[in-house]
Amino acid sequence: MTWNLEQLREDVTFLFGDEQRECLSPSLNSIVDRQTYARFHYQESKRILGEVLNDRDDQAILVDLIFGANRNAHHEFASRRKFAEAHVVAFLQSLHSLSDILAHAIYFALGLNLHKATRLPPKRVYLHKVQALLSAGAVSVRLQELINHEDYRHLADIVNHSKHRSVIQTPYSVDVTGCDTQPHGLKFAAFVYDDQAYPARWADPFMESEYNRQSALITCIGELLNDLVRSQGSLYDTNDSHRNQI
Repeated sequence: MTWNLEQLREDVTFLFGDEQRECLSPSLNSIVDRQTYARFHYQESKRILGEVLNDRDDQAILVDLIFGANRNAHHEFASRRKFAEAHVVAFLQSLHSLSDILAHAIYFALGLNLHKATRLPPKRVYLHKVQALLSAGAVSVRLQELINHEDYRHLADIVNHSKHRSVIQTPYSVDVTGCDTQPHGLKFAAFVYDDQAYPARWADPFMESEYNRQSALITCIGELLNDLVRSQGSLYDTNDSHRNQI
């Protein structure tokens, strides 16, 4: 499934004019940009660590890199881990921004800014606010699926904690028990935000799964939005036809 952005631009132009298209286009472009940025930062975080880890086995990683048995290797690894962490933070922020950028796309595509009853102050165009303006239907259902998920809330809280309070650290962890889901890797530290406690968890599986989940849903929502806008255009066509007959 792909989201036909150009078709949406054309339909919005037909319904609301060129000025509304100009309002919509930056949001559509930014959805693509933010997804690209997120993928880049995720891939870079893996590349940076992969280059220094090479083919070391688990025990060598534990001794030489984590605990500094080899001082030079330890310092190099510590620097690489910090660079990888920077990419992880950038990934999280790009992914977190997608839902509110999507809200702007929906807001402008449906012309909600053009009517006093649905117009929002520019600083208040959030996904929750826009969703509340929508009639019950497929778009609203999929939006609820996007945001009503434990990993969406985890993402939002780790980003907000890191932005406004302190960066959630991502140490490189090694499982010495052999019982965890992976032997070693970056791991988000445990934290508490807004009275919600989050345990430590492996970073890579979380980032990959939440990126894929959001990307699939955003594409689905986009296609449903296209259908909704197109149906409004068809209604206008029908009304014009009736007027011509009269």
